[in-house]
Amino acid sequence: MLDTKALAAATAAIVREHLVSELAPLVAENKALRERVEALEARSVEVGPAGADGHDGRDGTDGKDGQDGRDGKDVDLVTLRGIVSELVQAEVSKQVPEAIAALPAPERGEKGEDGERGADGDAGADGQDGRDGADGKDGVDGQDGKDGRDGADGKDGAGIADLVIDRDGNLIASFTDGRMKHLGQVVGKDGRDGGDGKDGIPFGVDDLDMTLMEDGRTLRMSFTKGNTEYAFQIPFPVVIDRGVFADGKSYEEGDGVTWGGSFWIAQRATGSKPDSADSGWRLAVKRGRDGKDKA
Repeated sequence: MLDTKALAAATAAIVREHLVSELAPLVAENKALRERVEALEARSVEVGPAGADGHDGRDGTDGKDGQDGRDGKDVDLVTLRGIVSELVQAEVSKQVPEAIAALPAPERGEKGEDGERGADGDAGADGQDGRDGADGKDGVDGQDGKDGRDGADGKDGAGIADLVIDRDGNLIASFTDGRMKHLGQVVGKDGRDGGDGKDGIPFGVDDLDMTLMEDGRTLRMSFTKGNTEYAFQIPFPVVIDRGVFADGKSYEEGDGVTWGGSFWIAQRATGSKPDSADSGWRLAVKRGRDGKDKA
């Protein structure tokens, strides 16, 4: 920050020095004149005898009137002050830049101590919501996970060992694992006598015929008397071994096949290889380890 007091003092010194420099010749000349006057006054002059009076001279002609002098101007203190101010200002304008240029270059002062922490300002107004950023690029597909461990071996499925209709007309199924299942009444009890019909042909137990279909899990039951037949089929949810898997062949739910040394059971109708993705097969019995020959 500029020190105005120091600048004013320097300016006054410059002006004073300038005035002394400008007035020095006048002061010296005035001093020399005083010294000459004092020297003349101190010199002794000898006075001679008085001379005789001379004749009166003739009157000279009158001289011409001189020209009238110009009217003087009254001194205006305000104007005089302005002239002096302009002269001083001009001299200051010349000397101040030189004085400033002569000042030594300022040096960086030592770092001041940290000021005290100011009071917290008021919270600013909430800014406007920013614009939505551009959608990011799709990430790189992750690596395939490791194959899961093989499940535990499933239990062997049970097959139909025998089918029997009891005295009440109920169908009883016997399975290879020893279980028996009541499949409901297939021969109803004698109903009330119906009205006389045309050429009615009643069915009896002796008219029943049961046949296992080619799929091995569907039982066809038919009642036949004369030229009249009534037939229906009953499917059983059992596992049937279809042998080694054959590519291009269709399999139904419950079919079992051998593939890659393991036994697979179809969970739905499928023609895919058992070990393919979403094949519809379930691993039932995993292939065992190869035995080592004894030495």
